[in-house]
Amino acid sequence: MCSKMYIAKHAALCHVPKCPVGAAAAAPPPESTDSETDGVPSNRPIPESVGVACPDCGERYSGRGALTQHQRHRHPLTRNEARAAGTRRSPRQEDWLSLLKRRNK
Repeated sequence: MCSKMYIAKHAALCHVPKCPVGAAAAAPPPESTDSETDGVPSNRPIPESVGVACPDCGERYSGRGALTQHQRHRHPLTRNEARAAGTRRSPRQEDWLSLLKRRNK
C-alpha cells in the first residue's frame, strides 16, 4: 500500500488510480466533512450581507472570482455579450474590418 499522505482529498483521489504501489489494495481516503481540508466548496448558503450576487439568477457567491466562474459556466451567452459590448476596436481594426467587408461584397 502506498504511504503517500495528502492534505486535500482531491489530490489523493487523483493519485490512487495511478499509483503502482499496491494498486489493488489502495483505497480512497475517508470522506472529510471539513470543506477547508478537502478542497470541495461547501453548499452552505452565502448570507446577503456577504458576497456577490449573480445579476442573471440571483445566486450568491463568496467573491468576484467565484461569480465569474459561475457566469462562465452557467450564463456564457450573457457574459460574452456584456464583455463584447464593453470592448472597443482600435481604428486600425476598424479599417481592416471595413476593408474585409468591402472585399467580400
